[in-house]
Amino acid sequence: MTDEFLEQYNAVKNGVGWRDLTQERSRFAAGGPDRITFLHALLSNDVESLGEDTGVYTTLVTPTGKIIADFYCYRLAEFVLLDGRKDLVDKLITKLQEYIIMDDVELTDISSEYSHVSFQGSEASQLLRSKLGNVPDLSPLGIAHCAWEEHPVVVIRKDELSTPGFELLLPFEALSGFLAGLTSVDAGLEIRELGDQAYDVLRLEQGIPIYGIDMSEKNNPLEAGLKESYSLTKGCFVGQEVVGRATNIGGVARLLSRIQCLDQPVPEADGKIFSEQGQEIGWITSAGYSPGLGFPIALGYLKRAFSVPDSECFIGSRSGKIPARIVETFD
Repeated sequence: MTDEFLEQYNAVKNGVGWRDLTQERSRFAAGGPDRITFLHALLSNDVESLGEDTGVYTTLVTPTGKIIADFYCYRLAEFVLLDGRKDLVDKLITKLQEYIIMDDVELTDISSEYSHVSFQGSEASQLLRSKLGNVPDLSPLGIAHCAWEEHPVVVIRKDELSTPGFELLLPFEALSGFLAGLTSVDAGLEIRELGDQAYDVLRLEQGIPIYGIDMSEKNNPLEAGLKESYSLTKGCFVGQEVVGRATNIGGVARLLSRIQCLDQPVPEADGKIFSEQGQEIGWITSAGYSPGLGFPIALGYLKRAFSVPDSECFIGSRSGKIPARIVETFD
C-alpha cells in the first residue's frame, strides 16, 4: 500500500477524487421518433417514465435473462444518451441494431464529441460550485446544463464512490484547461486523480460489481445484485419472464454478496468460501484492502441460503483460512 494510493483513497473520503473516463466509456445517442418506445421494450428498466434530464441504470439481457451489458440511460431533449464501459457498449449497440426492424431509431456514436470526467468525494459539490458557479441541486442521475468559460458542460449527479458524486461531459478542447485549474480551485481542498487500485478498493466498499470480473453473461441481474437495473412493473422486455420468475418464485441459487475479512491476507479471486462447518458455499470474484476498515473486503457468490448478513464464514487462501463475515454494507 503506497503513499500515493492512500492519498487518492483519502481524497474521496475527505475531498475529491477525479478520474478521466473519456477512453474507458462510450457514449451513444439514440435518436428518432421511436427511440423511447424502442428502448423501453428492450431494456430491463423503465425508460418510458423518465422525465427529461433524468437517467436510469439498466441492462440488456438475453431472452434467457442473462446480462449482455449494464449501462446508464439518460433522457435528453433531443436524444437518449447511452453511456457505459466501452467494450460493453460496443457489444450493446451491435445487439440493439439487430432489433431495429420497423422502428424509426438511429444509434450514433458521439464518444468523440465529449470528454467524460468523474468527480467523487465529500467535497465534490464544493468543487463544482467553484468551477461552474451555481449548479442546481440534483437527484441521483439527474442532469444540469452548465458552462465553463463559455464551453457547454453536462453535469450528471452520479453517486458512485461517494455521496455526492458527479460526472461531467464537456468538449474535448475544454478538458485540459478544466483539469489544469483543479489545484487552484481552493487551496484547502484535497484533490487527487484516482488510479486503478484506489478506484477498485473504493468501488468494492460500495459493493459495485464489474462486468467481466464479478458478473458476466452467465448471470442474471438478480444473481449479480443489480436490483436498481430492472423494473418488473414496466411491462415486457427481452428476458422479462425469466427475470420475473427468478424474483417471484424461489429466487436464484446464488447471490453476489459482500464479504468483510476479519484478518489478512487479501483473498485471491476464485478463492473458495466455506461455512463455519466447513461446507463449500461459494467463491470470491474480487477483493482488496480497505484502509478505512483496516481489513480486506471482497465480493463473491454464495449459495442463496448462506447469503445472510452477519453470518460467519472463512475463505481458503494459499496461506491458510481467512475468517470473514457476510455484510449488507461495509461500514
